[in-house]
Amino acid sequence: MCPDGSLAAFVPRAVNKGDNHVCLVNWLKLIEGLKKSGHDIVWTVLGGRDCYTGRHPITESGAEYSAVYSLKGKKLVGGITHLIVKDFT
Repeated sequence: MCPDGSLAAFVPRAVNKGDNHVCLVNWLKLIEGLKKSGHDIVWTVLGGRDCYTGRHPITESGAEYSAVYSLKGKKLVGGITHLIVKDFT
């Protein structure tokens, strides 16, 4: 909640079902609040990809990765910080 009582971000319960969650953001309010408080947003990404049928891989490779991003002015900066390609052959 912003000092003026308006919302910068909220999670609407009506659309959040199961594991799918949505957060709606008023971008201008968010940026204004971050500037006033001296804070930044940092996004982290962690993932992997393997395909199995039962106990056996159905592809010959897989991957693990991570990344970090942040805003610098109006530009999104950052990128992949860790990447491992796994060979199952």
